[in-house]
Amino acid sequence: QRIRMMSAVLVSEKYMKIFFIYRLPVNAGGRLWLTSGWVVMCLMLAGCGRGDGVIFMPVTGSVVVAGNPLVSGQIHFAPDRSKGHSGPMATGVMQDDGSYSLRGPGRHRGLTPGPHVVYLSQPVSIPTMTEELIDGEIVMRLEQPVVTQSKIPKEFLAADRSPWRATVVADEENHFDFEIKR
Repeated sequence: QRIRMMSAVLVSEKYMKIFFIYRLPVNAGGRLWLTSGWVVMCLMLAGCGRGDGVIFMPVTGSVVVAGNPLVSGQIHFAPDRSKGHSGPMATGVMQDDGSYSLRGPGRHRGLTPGPHVVYLSQPVSIPTMTEELIDGEIVMRLEQPVVTQSKIPKEFLAADRSPWRATVVADEENHFDFEIKR
């Protein structure tokens, strides 16, 4: 009796691979087993989603440091465990105008409702290469970025020291602006 080897690869939301291998005899009964295998696989996929009722609300805002928009770095919203919130953490990348939009775990945009502690990551200055014409020759030059914003005080760089708090509310616009006066 001939045996046909068939396999299917599934990729979950967390990029883990699951392999299913079926050994099927090549006859009419084999199709029944193959169909049953696909039904089992589909049922397993249906169970891989977030069926726990967790919702993610969009969260946006801006950060200003000494009157200027924070144009680099990240903003983090961590669940405030002291108030009993145990949801996931979310991060937003600072844009050129000082605005941010949070991304939660996986493909989720936003954050779960509840109280959060808000803190920043120190912006990183990245040098760039520029071309310059010197005595008729093109010379590559390493440009160090000009620091146009003041440094962020240490208390805003750690969740355990940050004075910033935000409470995300379900079914409402969640826009939080933060300022460091310095």
